[in-house]
Amino acid sequence: MATLSGKTLGKYQVFERIGRGGMADVYKGRHERLDRTVAIKVLHSHLAEGEDFLARFEREARAVASLRHPNIVQVYDFDREDEQMYMVMEYIGGGNLKDRLKKARADGNFLPLKEVQAILEQVAAALDTAHKEGMLHRDVKPANVMLDEEGHAYLADFGIARIVSTTQFTATGTLVGTPAYMSPEQGRGESLTPASDLYSLGIILYEMLTNTIPFDADTPLAIIHKQIHDPLPPARDLRADLPAAVEGMLEQALAKDASARFDSAAAMAEALHVALTSKGAPASPAQAPSEDMKATVVMQEVQPEDAKATVAMEENLGADLEAEPPLQLSATSEPVPEVELAEAQSSLLEKVSKLSPALIAGVVIIVLVAVAAATGLFSGGGGAGCDSVDSCLMLADQAEAEGRPEDAVAFLEAATSMVPEGEEPVFAEIWCRHGHVNLALDRPEEAIGSFERCIDWTHEEPGLEGVREEAERMIMDLRGD
Repeated sequence: MATLSGKTLGKYQVFERIGRGGMADVYKGRHERLDRTVAIKVLHSHLAEGEDFLARFEREARAVASLRHPNIVQVYDFDREDEQMYMVMEYIGGGNLKDRLKKARADGNFLPLKEVQAILEQVAAALDTAHKEGMLHRDVKPANVMLDEEGHAYLADFGIARIVSTTQFTATGTLVGTPAYMSPEQGRGESLTPASDLYSLGIILYEMLTNTIPFDADTPLAIIHKQIHDPLPPARDLRADLPAAVEGMLEQALAKDASARFDSAAAMAEALHVALTSKGAPASPAQAPSEDMKATVVMQEVQPEDAKATVAMEENLGADLEAEPPLQLSATSEPVPEVELAEAQSSLLEKVSKLSPALIAGVVIIVLVAVAAATGLFSGGGGAGCDSVDSCLMLADQAEAEGRPEDAVAFLEAATSMVPEGEEPVFAEIWCRHGHVNLALDRPEEAIGSFERCIDWTHEEPGLEGVREEAERMIMDLRGD
């Protein structure tokens, strides 16, 4: 839709757009007579399909407006003007948790544990209130956790996923909800319970603790598959200062079986409190990580496919190397003296000489990848490139978070160049993202071209209607049709 900035919706003056998602655009606005600054969420018009949409919108909006809790974003009003349905909500001026996490990653820091605990407790209290009222959120994620200037957390967007739930696909071409934070049962399309929201809150907790989501992949369906089948990566492998008890509570929060999770969000928050105050908790949880820890996090965020494959190879080699001590490969921030390096190489060659030719090849690959990682070959800095779709997309994320849209464009283009022939539909959304970054760079013509490529790449595949509609809508907006 064309921007509503400078226009009026009902009693509300609309200012600048402050957010955009697959379901709605969000504007800052004002009710002049009440002298109240508000947030106005305008649903995308293509979602308002079906004879019962208006009734469903009003029913859910009324239910959300009835929720009262200090950590739930208050809904003041809802209405429609022409074909535009909108909700008017409390304005929270400190951004959201997604932005807070992006900044932490860009700075190379983890969120202080006290901050993590405070945010979880507040969001948990909001969820418990809604669950007691019989309402599920269905799309708990960092972008829906608003923060004020003092850092207090507020859960937003109750009911939005429910309002559009009869539409199978959102404007991003995925199931209603966000795959990275979606419970296994939601990914399977099953009926949901409060346990599904608790799983999503568990994903947020994992991300707040480690600066990364536990399950990620190139496509939404691949992420959902991991949510359903893959074991939880140990959080302490990503952040060494976490107490051991945190691992256990995360395992319960993110159990694949909904019945094995916590009984309530409050129980999850209490379990985190106990885990963080257990024996072995750091004396000063607000301390920033050491330089070595920062380097480790950055390497993990941009880990290329070859390095990921190496991890699996090391695990497979373990059974054949039981007689030998495990090879410890790590990248440090200090240079290795030449004498020590020569001794290490000699020792390694002596061990390798005892292996079969197949295992020798495997060890050589491991060593090469480790050397490349240690010398910074896979880092995003210094003009280094990326060697897989996955690593290019991660570097594009990093570039956007650091305010380098030109680099983000380059990484996205590199990603598209690596897509295997015939697999374009799976990666069509990369071109739509390319278009949005071009818009941020004030390149409307290039953006139109990107959205056209996005449409072309869908190959009119069933299930990608939402992607095509979103790209077509953006082209029409840009051309003023």
